Amino acid sequence: MSSAPSPLDRRSIAWLIPLLLAVIFLRGFAYWGRDYPSGADYGHHLFYAEQLLEAGRLPDTLPYFHMGATRWSVLPGGSLMYALTAAFSGTPIIRIGAITLIFGVIETVGVYLLAWRIFRRHDSAWIAAAVTALNPAGAEMVAWSGYPNAIAIALIPFVLVVLLDYWRAPNARTLVIAALITGGMMSVHHLSTLWMGLTLGLFGAAHIMIQPLRSLRKLIPLAVVGVLIGLPILAKLIEVSTANRMTDVLLSGDRYAETRLNWSLWAETASAPMLVLATGGALLLFRRHDLDRTTKILLGAYAVVCLAFAFGWLYGLNFAYIRATFFIILLGALGAAALASMWQSRGVRIGITALLLTVIGMGTLIRAQPLTDYFAALTPRVVEGARWLHEHSEPDDVVVVGTYFGYHMTRLLERPTLVAHAPDLVGNPDEAPFAEDGFAILMGLQGMDDALQRRAVRYIIVKARAPDIPDPARSMAVLDAHPAMRLLFRNSDMLIYGVEEAS
Repeated sequence: MSSAPSPLDRRSIAWLIPLLLAVIFLRGFAYWGRDYPSGADYGHHLFYAEQLLEAGRLPDTLPYFHMGATRWSVLPGGSLMYALTAAFSGTPIIRIGAITLIFGVIETVGVYLLAWRIFRRHDSAWIAAAVTALNPAGAEMVAWSGYPNAIAIALIPFVLVVLLDYWRAPNARTLVIAALITGGMMSVHHLSTLWMGLTLGLFGAAHIMIQPLRSLRKLIPLAVVGVLIGLPILAKLIEVSTANRMTDVLLSGDRYAETRLNWSLWAETASAPMLVLATGGALLLFRRHDLDRTTKILLGAYAVVCLAFAFGWLYGLNFAYIRATFFIILLGALGAAALASMWQSRGVRIGITALLLTVIGMGTLIRAQPLTDYFAALTPRVVEGARWLHEHSEPDDVVVVGTYFGYHMTRLLERPTLVAHAPDLVGNPDEAPFAEDGFAILMGLQGMDDALQRRAVRYIIVKARAPDIPDPARSMAVLDAHPAMRLLFRNSDMLIYGVEEAS
């Protein structure tokens, strides 16, 4: 009797190796030849990891950021991984971010395994993995250092695989594996956790409607074991959701209007061919007669969640809509495999696949360097300026700083800061009053002087050149014209102004 085919034999591993090298190369533009990785956000993630190492427990308060008046409102999974890596390797925490590249490899392999479960063909699985490795969304996430989001998305294919395995063969082994991997993924990033939580909820509800008793016999053990294993994660998730007031954020205001999906944003983030793959290819996938109902329901639930968030403004859902494209890539990858399998001719399949991957890969390659340059923030000259300010200021001196330097200065200066986030960049509503004051100061808006006095601001940092939020040119013009401002420090990357106290 012949054994069941393996998803990863020697030949398939050999074919995967070029894809794994490609994903490391394309996402690695954020690190190659740079003293510090590109991106503004990793200052926050690594600061959390530093606090975790110093205290030996999950940190609660958020020192310095917005004058130390807010609390951490993040899930710990990603930063915990950075902290453990730093502790065991002895590597300084600022150098740990590069291990995020490993998750590009993990995501590519995960999509390969998921596609193999669906198509039972190595070539189809390879095509899905190739689209995952070459698409620009992954490179963009790493470029702006959305590390927890990138890590969680890399684990989503494995969550789908183990859930399918459990549903097809519910036993103690598949149950524990499904609960562990799902819980691990949900410990990393609150948005990705919400995404998969809604997906699994829709999946379970659909199955209960079709086969109530049979489905409940599978869902109840999964829920019980999942809650037992993931109780600390669940408690932290409730805490983060409460702190961020998720319901208020998702159902009120119009702060994310600028992130609504349009052709330009889609082409830059997901690549133009992905529109065909995520729509036409995905429809072909769902029409396949050899695709079992459970897989269709699971992928259908995931697609519904993607569409709900991507176009939420149509029915009042308040969300950074462009971020839905990062999740839609998985549907595009599976759609590409379904599209390529339409043609019986091997030559036609190879030709179409080669053309498709060339367009996607070349687009990402062309954008990778400008993208990381665009999101560049921390440099040796920025660190030099931070050291100067640390030496020439007092521990309680309040510093205003723009978005690109904001998270970095929190950990570099060890001074109370106001980070001038625009409204759509404020995650925790408790941060909004501080961000508004910082934004008013750097933009020169009405109320600038009141904000300076109310927050007792002593120093203001401005990025020397665009891009930043607010625009550095405007900030410099505002501060140069203000009678209470004095330029104290300047190098090629940053300026530091002192605020003279009113006599």
